[in-house]
Amino acid sequence: MYHILFKRFNLNPSNCLFIDDSPANIETARKLGMEGIVRKEQQNLIAALKTMGIHL
Repeated sequence: MYHILFKRFNLNPSNCLFIDDSPANIETARKLGMEGIVRKEQQNLIAALKTMGIHL
């Protein structure tokens, strides 16, 4: 699935952020070169994004 998205949308994995509630899915994304955040709750996600320099 990831490889299809990379190709179809001409994405560089190192420029992608994958957010999911499954640590296993995040681990797979990281192995493919993406940054990943395990979403546990809304506040956790917002804090993690701010840490990465992404402000909403």
